Amino acid sequence: YASDGENSIDDRPAAAATLRELAGRLNYLGYVETRAGTVRFAQTDMRGLIGELASSGAPVGSHVVSDARDVLQAIRHFFVQQSELATE
Repeated sequence: YASDGENSIDDRPAAAATLRELAGRLNYLGYVETRAGTVRFAQTDMRGLIGELASSGAPVGSHVVSDARDVLQAIRHFFVQQSELATE
């Protein structure tokens, strides 16, 4: 899943429920947050939702990309994290 991380507060409960359902059905759920220019590390609502899922033990991860060069790094991050979660 990819997004800029900005969501309406009104859809948070529905988004959280849908992400929980997806995480329960998938081997791994990767979230890419797109941010143009310099990578900022501010907590967005979507990163918060993904963090809550990860804390609950769901097989999820996130990565921030600021340009096309970061995409391969994000994919590698997801494969490594999925592999680590599978061996736990």
